[in-house]
Amino acid sequence: INSIKENVLIIGASSGIGNDLLKLFLNNKKIKIISTYFKNKINENRKNLIVKKINIETDLKVVFNIIEKYSPIIIYYFPTPKILNKTNDNQLIKLYRKYYIHYPIKIIKFSKKFKSKFFYPSTTYIENKILSPYTSIKLEAEKKIIKLKDMIVKINILRIPEINTKQNLSLINRNLKNFRDLISKNISMLNKVFFKYS
Repeated sequence: INSIKENVLIIGASSGIGNDLLKLFLNNKKIKIISTYFKNKINENRKNLIVKKINIETDLKVVFNIIEKYSPIIIYYFPTPKILNKTNDNQLIKLYRKYYIHYPIKIIKFSKKFKSKFFYPSTTYIENKILSPYTSIKLEAEKKIIKLKDMIVKINILRIPEINTKQNLSLINRNLKNFRDLISKNISMLNKVFFKYS
């Protein structure tokens, strides 16, 4: 964490993986950490932390302004609607396409003007061949995003297994790991998350 010199933008940092990463990045006091939330306010107060309320559907220009102002920057993309693996709700499927394909691609294309890195979380459900609209859209997103990979914007896509987040709350205790525990035990994942290569 302390070796990272670029500023960091975490889109969707109020819970889940985004919040796990925020807590890790707060250890680096030399960089600016810009963290966004939509519903759940971020209750952290540090000199180098900038917190913004952003609705990814209406505030993309705010995101672009942050990228322009704080570049070189690493962008972590975690906004998500409620994930339902089994759904035939056309409105929800359209929303998935916006969140997982449309908005990230717009952000990447804008970031080409700057020295940016872009981290995109995908899912191991793809490898497990668990078919659902969510999995299919994530796979389509991977294919489209990987085509944008070049020397200007470095893009890392990481397929993440089911982890302990609000999305996975249930009455049954399944002892799911949180994201920090998961990457601390897997050097390949760690390198992808922090754009480090040995």
